[in-house]
Amino acid sequence: MPDLQTFKRTWKDVPKANGKCPWPARRPRDNHKEFKWDAVRFANKVYAVFETAKDTSIDILVWMDGDTFVHSPITYTEFRNLVPQTQWLHYLGRNRKWPECGFYGLTLRTEGANAFLKEFQRVYDEAENNGIFNMEEWHDSYVFWEVLKKIQPTYPNIKDFSGHLINGEGHPLINCELGKYFDHLKGVRKDEGKSRQRDLLSPRTESYWQG
Repeated sequence: MPDLQTFKRTWKDVPKANGKCPWPARRPRDNHKEFKWDAVRFANKVYAVFETAKDTSIDILVWMDGDTFVHSPITYTEFRNLVPQTQWLHYLGRNRKWPECGFYGLTLRTEGANAFLKEFQRVYDEAENNGIFNMEEWHDSYVFWEVLKKIQPTYPNIKDFSGHLINGEGHPLINCELGKYFDHLKGVRKDEGKSRQRDLLSPRTESYWQG
């Protein structure tokens, strides 16, 4: 991925792009939360999306984090129904906080997806020219959120799996329709092997979630 390599060559030795908060210019209370400033680390993820989106044989592009676990069988038809082509974006919103970007889908070759991806990549390629380093944070989920807020008014036809459920902190994937099939082993849940019962906002009926 040449665009990714260009980004990493440019920023690999710059502290603010590698987890060091440019204090006090940005969020002094959060300067210890290095993930918020690790643009180089999260660039691997976003440039993989940008590169894959160039493939004209793909109609739906779905990003799923590697710590997502498929706990119940899902058919192709069921999966496609989760990410309908009638909407250009399918994502896990958290209302007043950046989205959970462990899962999202894009209906490629739509005006909304094209505009979103163009601006999403631009803010990385032009990081200091009204790009990611002009934002309050520059991990991929925050950047995704800022770009979406810019694009959504023009292209409002999107699917938010969880914005009505999650307001700020939370575990959106397992609390929406995706939880019927998937678990997201965020953080210490990787070691525990499963999300916790207390992560659920209401009981689920699937056998995976019983006990």
